[in-house]
Amino acid sequence: MFHQSFKFAALVSAVCLCALVSSVVPFTVTCTGGYQGGSDPADCWGDKSDDSQRNCEIDSCSNGVHKWAQMDNCRLGNSGPSIQRCEEYEWHADNKVYSCYNHARYEYTCSPKNPVWITCTNCRDGT
Repeated sequence: MFHQSFKFAALVSAVCLCALVSSVVPFTVTCTGGYQGGSDPADCWGDKSDDSQRNCEIDSCSNGVHKWAQMDNCRLGNSGPSIQRCEEYEWHADNKVYSCYNHARYEYTCSPKNPVWITCTNCRDGT
């Protein structure tokens, strides 16, 4: 009886330890669903179909060089298409477009064909 109780307690401890470690160990996310980097931690959504927000150390977020995502096929009102450097962006599933906020805080609507996303290398599960 004691032996079985000990095995059960060891199993429960192992499961709890794994859950604790996975919530503490940082991971990398490519922010294809959206990015808000106005404060630390930055908010990153890794998938357009997933509402799971990740909290990422803002200094770990870039497109490889810069702190913006590049999107093509962007429009400001009725303007022609342009390429924008989006410091923040958000996916709108209902319209299948992104809202893109450039450095001047103008909001563009983008349907990018060749985006260069922001990737964050030090993230944890968000709230």
